Amino acid sequence: MSVIIFAAEKIDARIKLGFDLRAENPYDENLDWEHQKGPGKAFPGAPTCTFRGKKIPPLVTCTPSGSITSEILQKVFKRLDDLGVYERVEGGPSPCGLFDAHDSRLQLPFLRYINEKVPYGSELRPRWRFTIGLPNATHVWQVGDSNYQNGNWKVACTREKDDIIKWKDRHFMDPVIEQYDIIPIVNCAWPESFGVQVNNIKAIRERGWNPLNQALVKHPDILRRSQTVAALAHARDESNNDDPSPSSFASFNFEEGLAGDLASDFMQYINKNATIKKKSPIASFR
Repeated sequence: MSVIIFAAEKIDARIKLGFDLRAENPYDENLDWEHQKGPGKAFPGAPTCTFRGKKIPPLVTCTPSGSITSEILQKVFKRLDDLGVYERVEGGPSPCGLFDAHDSRLQLPFLRYINEKVPYGSELRPRWRFTIGLPNATHVWQVGDSNYQNGNWKVACTREKDDIIKWKDRHFMDPVIEQYDIIPIVNCAWPESFGVQVNNIKAIRERGWNPLNQALVKHPDILRRSQTVAALAHARDESNNDDPSPSSFASFNFEEGLAGDLASDFMQYINKNATIKKKSPIASFR
């Protein structure tokens, strides 16, 4: 489902539907508004998704900051439920949402909605299961952050913005991106990123969600952090021994990775304080 949030107090229909200056069927002041809405027309509207045989219309809205809120999140999930995208049957699974720890996910409007108990046949269960992923590793587990989606999205958006600015310049208009340009940009970038089904499936598989192949535990970033944590635990255990070995830290890597970053920050802090207090600074690890 495509969700587009403008940074504004309110938006009019031209912004909500988008105004495509380069449309195949350009705006005609002699035609009725309704006849100029839809793909390829002056007011194209945002992308519609199809999932499990259901057409899911976009949600285009606004907030003063342009950020998602708990109320918007509630509307998204209510729309999915109203369309019957996920069946709720007795003995069947509950639909599950996987989230980062953004504040909007943890506020009452959304939490009340997903935790409200609804019939699963003769059973009563919460509408949705709510799961929070590791906050400091969203780039690893969030499907939308993959290069197939977010990477291609950024490339396509940049290209479309450049094309619109050049078009306006050639037609003696101010060469700037206006709010009414956003939906046409999204429509051009969507089919090359989030709208590519085969890449979506590939990203879901590579991030270990379907099939559940534990791909995340094999990710290089996760392995590197796991090794650092293991080394820290080993060093701690060694330091707690009655007869600690003088070579406890001989194989510990202070030059790179998380341990190196922490060590460098630690030494910079000590040296900064030593300079302020006019003491001899300690040599850095790097």
